Amino acid sequence: MLAVIPTFSLAEWRAASDEQVVADHLLAMCHGVGFFYLTDHGVPHAFLHDYFRQLEQFFALPEATKAQIDKRNSAHFRGWERVGAELTNNRVDHREQLDVSTEHSPHPADAEPAYLRLDGPNQWLPEHELPGFHAAVDEFFAHMGAVAWELMEVMSVGLGLPRHHLRERFGERPLSFVKLISYPRTPPGEAGVNAHNDAGFLTLLLQHGVGGLQALAPDGEWLDIDPPPGAIIVNIGEMLQAMTGNYFVACTHRVIATEPRFSSAYFHGPDLRTSLAPLALPARSRRPSPTAHGIDPPASWPSVTNCSTAATTSPARAPPCSANRCGTTTYAATPTWSRSTTRAPHSPRRTSHRPPRSVASASNG
Repeated sequence: MLAVIPTFSLAEWRAASDEQVVADHLLAMCHGVGFFYLTDHGVPHAFLHDYFRQLEQFFALPEATKAQIDKRNSAHFRGWERVGAELTNNRVDHREQLDVSTEHSPHPADAEPAYLRLDGPNQWLPEHELPGFHAAVDEFFAHMGAVAWELMEVMSVGLGLPRHHLRERFGERPLSFVKLISYPRTPPGEAGVNAHNDAGFLTLLLQHGVGGLQALAPDGEWLDIDPPPGAIIVNIGEMLQAMTGNYFVACTHRVIATEPRFSSAYFHGPDLRTSLAPLALPARSRRPSPTAHGIDPPASWPSVTNCSTAATTSPARAPPCSANRCGTTTYAATPTWSRSTTRAPHSPRRTSHRPPRSVASASNG
């Protein structure tokens, strides 16, 4: 078991005389545990303080006000959800949240493949309800996106690929996702969010002074995530694990809040049409994930062919009464090592029995 989650400094990367050495350091973190603390990222402390002030003010609004942007009103699965509205693996998540994504012009309501209908506008409160909130979330998107793009350059170099290779794979309309979260105190025996892997590409998380996030260590114990002040918590998603042939690992994690907690996660995601075909990696990087994580690589990777099959069809995360507004009745492949934790930041979220592992693509991290 790792005694601590490792730390990576972007300042070391920016000042590196030998970029490969620094990139290899990050590569070892992504290969060994899939979680790390990111320091010296350059996001202004004053902005983050103001952002969390706005976040707390949003959740303090009357429920009737927040219900103006209820997610059930959105054809693009964006908006506010009350405590208990979402399930992970058929267990209630005890948290309240607001989901927003990159805003692209929407496709027609009957667009095919159906997953294209995820593109579209967010729901926002009228400006007078919370002045400056929309602008603060947009700025958070910009800061986190810039950090994520830089991390992808480091990863590309570490993997022996051209510096901008991963960015170029993201396509013309990258679709990233931000979740603003308020956790009440978690009831005994329950979870703020139940154990899962992120099914996206790369997750950047900030928590506002209160812990509760835990990662599953190689020996099966839960390790408290306790970042240095101001650090961003970064973890790998299943899309990136798939594209690296299980070389990077998506680590299982959960939240149990012993006191009220606020956090915000940024999920860096590609164009919905992006292929998840394995990267052509140099031999030194083409190694399986550590089996110590309980992830035994399957004999052949399931046929997850593009970002949409991970993002639109994961059944593991769902509100109890959600409808399938994307028009698809199919599911993504579930890897044999999944342990029922597959999820997706862009999922239309259904409650259903667990599907078979074959792909029936609707043509989602």
